[in-house]
Amino acid sequence: MRVDLKFLLLFSLINICCFCLATNVVAAQDTFTWNLLKTRIEYHQKNNPDSVFFYLKKADSLSRHDELNSKDQLFLMNSWGNYYSEMQPSDTAIVFFDNALRISKMLNDQDLISDQLFRLAEAYNDHYVSDSALKYYQMSLARFRKNNDPLSVASALSGKASAFIIAGNLKEALENLYGAEEILKFTTEYRDLGVVYDNIALINARLGYEENTIRYGKKALSLYQKSRDTLLLADAYANLGVSYKNLNQNDSAFFFYQRSNELARKIKSNWLLAKNLHNIGVVHDVTGNPDKAAESFLASLQICREENLRFGAFNNLFNLGDHELNQGDVQQAIRYFDEAAEIGKKENLDNLPLVYDKLHLAYDKIGRNQQALIFLRKYMHFRDSIFKAEKHQEIMELQTRYETQEKEAHILKLQKEKESEKLLRAYLLLGFAGVVSVALLLLLFIWRKHARAKQKTLELEKDNEHKRSQMEKLQLEKKLQEETAEKYRLDLKLKEQELVYHILKEVGLSHLVKMLKDKLMPFTWQFSRKKDQNQFSRTLDELSNDISKDPLADFEEMFIQMHDGFYEKLIDINPGLTRSELQMAALLRMNLPSKEIASLLHLALSTIDKRRHHIRQKLNLPSDQSLSAFLISL
Repeated sequence: MRVDLKFLLLFSLINICCFCLATNVVAAQDTFTWNLLKTRIEYHQKNNPDSVFFYLKKADSLSRHDELNSKDQLFLMNSWGNYYSEMQPSDTAIVFFDNALRISKMLNDQDLISDQLFRLAEAYNDHYVSDSALKYYQMSLARFRKNNDPLSVASALSGKASAFIIAGNLKEALENLYGAEEILKFTTEYRDLGVVYDNIALINARLGYEENTIRYGKKALSLYQKSRDTLLLADAYANLGVSYKNLNQNDSAFFFYQRSNELARKIKSNWLLAKNLHNIGVVHDVTGNPDKAAESFLASLQICREENLRFGAFNNLFNLGDHELNQGDVQQAIRYFDEAAEIGKKENLDNLPLVYDKLHLAYDKIGRNQQALIFLRKYMHFRDSIFKAEKHQEIMELQTRYETQEKEAHILKLQKEKESEKLLRAYLLLGFAGVVSVALLLLLFIWRKHARAKQKTLELEKDNEHKRSQMEKLQLEKKLQEETAEKYRLDLKLKEQELVYHILKEVGLSHLVKMLKDKLMPFTWQFSRKKDQNQFSRTLDELSNDISKDPLADFEEMFIQMHDGFYEKLIDINPGLTRSELQMAALLRMNLPSKEIASLLHLALSTIDKRRHHIRQKLNLPSDQSLSAFLISL
C-alpha cells in the first residue's frame, strides 16, 4: 500500500508540472499578443488616430478574456480616454480618465497620480467645464512643484490659463501664462512656449489690443517655425491674418492668409483651408472686390460641403446670398439663403434670424409680399424671444459604434477561432490534471478522515462556547449600531435638505444671468464700431466673472462628501453615464420628486422624465423596480 501511494503521488506531481508548463506557454502567448497590441495602439494614436479604435476594441476583448494587471488596465483606460478626447469629444473621455486616476491611487504611484490629475484637468478643459478643470490643474500643479518638475509646472500653468480664459477671468489667465513663460523661455520647448504666446495674443485680441495681439502672434509664429509644428504654424499665420484684417491692413491680412493656405494644403487641413478662404472673401468684400469675394466664398463652401463643416457652409451661403442680393440676382440669393436657413434650423445656429431678415428683404424686392411678411414675422419672433423664452438644454451622449457589421463579424470570427484553439489545449490539460487531482484529494481525504473528524468535534465545541459568550455582546452592539445608523440617516437627511434649498437660490440666479448673457452675445456683432463691440464684450465678460462658479459644482462636491463612493458605484455599473446623468442620480438619491428637481435645474418636467428614463436604461433596471429606491440602496 505504501509503494502504491508513493507511485500515485509521483505520477500526480508529474502531471501537475506538465499542466503548469502548458499553462505558462499559453500565458506567454497572451503576454506577447498584449504587448503587440500596446505597441500598435501607441503608434496609431500618434500617427493615425482614426484607426486606433480597431486595436482598442481588440485590447478590450483580450482584457475580458485574460485579466490584465493594474498597469495594463491603466494603459487601456488612458488610451480610451485619449481616443474620445481626440476623435469623439464627450463626457466618456472624463469617465475613462477618472477610472485611470482610481487605478493610479490603488498602485500608490505618486508620479502616475500627478499625471492622471493633469489628464483629467485637460479633459474637463476640452469640455469647457472650467471649475473642475481648475480644481484638477491646481492639484497637479502642487504635485509638480513638490517634485521640482519645471516643465510639468509650465504645462499646468498654461492649462490653468486656458481654463481661466473659458471662465472669462482674463487677469488670472495672463498671470498664469506669464508664469509659464518665465519657465519655458529658458528651455528648448519651443512648441509649448509658442502655445503660451498664442494664448496671450488671444487675450489681447479679446481686449481689443490688436498691436499686442500681432506682437505675441509673431512670437508664437517664430517658435512654431523652430519646432517645425506645421499645423500650429498654419493656424498662427491665420490668426495674424485676422489681426491685420481687424486693423484694416488688408495687404498684410492677404499675405498671412495665403501663407496659412500653403501650409494647410501641404498637411491637408481642409477645415483651416475653408476658414482662410472665407476670411479672404470677407477682406475682398470689405475692399470693394465683390466678385473675388464670391469666388473665395464658393471655394470655401465646396470644401465645407465635402468635409461636412456645417457651420462654415452656413456662413459661406449667407455671404454668397448677400453678394447675389447686392448684385441684383434675387432668385439666386434666395436659393443661397434657403440652404443656409435649412442648416441653421438643423444646427440651431444663433445667426438664423439674420437669414430670415435677408429672405424678407429679398422677397420684398421682387414684390412677393406674402413671403416677405412670413420671414419678417420669423425674424421678429426670434428677436423678441431673446427676452422672454427660456432656453432648454438636453445633452445626448454619442455611444461608440463598431466600424462596420461585416468587419466586426470577421474580427469576431478570427478571435473565436484563436480562443477556441487555445481553450481546447487548456481544457485537455486541465481535465487530465483534474482527474489526477481528484483521485489524490480523495485518497488524502480518506487518509485523514478520522483525525479531522475528531479535531472538528473539538473545534465545534469550542466554537459553540465562544458563540454563546459573544451572543449577548453582539446583540448589544447591533442595537447600538442601529441607533447610530438611524441618527446618521436623520442627520444626513437634514444636511441634504439644507444643501438643496441653499443651492436653489444660487442655481436660479446663475441660470438667469447665463441666460441673459447667451441671449445678448449675438448682439455684439450688430454694433457698427469696433470700440462699441469691445465695450459690449467686456461687459459680457464681467457678467461671466460673476457667474464663473457653477452652483451645481458646490452641490456635487458636498454630495460626494456625504455619499462617498456613490459616483464610483454608478460608473462601475455603466461607465457611459454622463456628468449630467450622475448629477441627476445624486438628486434622485436624495429622494427628491421630479417637480422639485425640475425647479432646481430649471428644466421642463418632461426633460426630467426623459433623463430618468435614460438613467434607468443605462442601469438596466426592470420596469417594476423604483429608480429612486435603487439609487438609495447603493
